[in-house]
Amino acid sequence: MFILRPIQSIFRICGQSIRFNSTIGINSSRLYCFKLIRHRDRVSYNQHGLIPKFARDAHLVISALNIEMALIPETVSNQRAREMRMQFWKDVVEDCFRGEPKAEQPISILLAHVLSNGRTKLTKSFFQTMISERV
Repeated sequence: MFILRPIQSIFRICGQSIRFNSTIGINSSRLYCFKLIRHRDRVSYNQHGLIPKFARDAHLVISALNIEMALIPETVSNQRAREMRMQFWKDVVEDCFRGEPKAEQPISILLAHVLSNGRTKLTKSFFQTMISERV
């Protein structure tokens, strides 16, 4: 008999390691995004409880994506590497709209979940504009 072990990846937020368990999927992705906004965006963190329940995941993923892109200039000094990271996020959004999230990227998993449940009307152009403004 085989025992399946979850694949774990470590993501760093403000110097703290956060384990992302790929077998849990949506819940661990939600937790990752929640911890990210708690450490980096106090306003979004405080607003989270005021958002209607059906839109909380959308709020989390938009805030987390915004934070990740805002951190690129702080964490990457090479201009070419910055462009590659921004292209990575463009590809993540494209993949999520096709229903193919990146398996080990919590923001990607949560974004694909938000897009698939159909409760919020998020468009690809919204995310493209969000990313292009950061470039």
